Amino acid sequence: MQITGYKWKSNGSWSPSLITYDNGKTEFHPLFDKYIKIKVGEKGCVGYFTGSKKTQCPNSKILVKGTICDSCKELDQYYKCIECTGICINEKNRDNCKESVFYMYFTTFNSLLKVGISQEHRFFERMIEQGAELGVKFSKIKDGKEVRIIEQKIKKLLICEDRVYGDIKERNIFGDPNNVIIKVKDALKTLKENNYTMINTEIYDFRKYYRLNKVKKEPRSVTIDTGTTVEGKVIAAKGNIIILEKDGEFYTANSHKLNSRNVIEFSIKGIEDAKIHNTY
Repeated sequence: MQITGYKWKSNGSWSPSLITYDNGKTEFHPLFDKYIKIKVGEKGCVGYFTGSKKTQCPNSKILVKGTICDSCKELDQYYKCIECTGICINEKNRDNCKESVFYMYFTTFNSLLKVGISQEHRFFERMIEQGAELGVKFSKIKDGKEVRIIEQKIKKLLICEDRVYGDIKERNIFGDPNNVIIKVKDALKTLKENNYTMINTEIYDFRKYYRLNKVKKEPRSVTIDTGTTVEGKVIAAKGNIIILEKDGEFYTANSHKLNSRNVIEFSIKGIEDAKIHNTY
């Protein structure tokens, strides 16, 4: 068995799931209010996408870092688009990219302000999967290359972030949008003064989906490495950060660091069925 992903899905309300692949079968495992015990092994390539079709790595490549081997990166239709800054490095997806419509947005992580883009239909999922506290739509643009160019110009103009990594998110679990709302207002004002094309601004608060009210004290980060066991009741999650409770203590686990890990032991149960073992 291999962990091949982590995804927030909406079924009335948003909730996260781990995705596994085993013997030709892909499964989604909802996490909220489940007791999990997962012991992970080495990292392995998760394969590649062509359109919506996922193909497992033909070489079952073991990795030191990352989630996808060099061969699968070349075969994947979308992988290189992640690194796009407005200079196309993925011609195989360029025709699709030209016709796609994107929102430009600001997100906040405690005192950090980030500019980003999202395909029109993925806006809410994109906000929640990265753990945004506030999400602010401010522009709508056709063509991924064009929107990336504008994104980088705005980053330089405002001196803000365009990426916020997992370790920083873990340190900012209990973010307060009040710490950054003035930055948001000033940023929007600066864009208008510099004649950026804007839509009517829409501001969303996503904190209610993360269930952070259940976390009673500062959690401790679990280091994910070969042989690590992640165990406890999943009581909350913020973007890619999973928050667990065990024996009255709270822990965070970065799902991005679980992704691609081969599994030595895997158990996800309703809390009433869980057997509690001390592993930390």
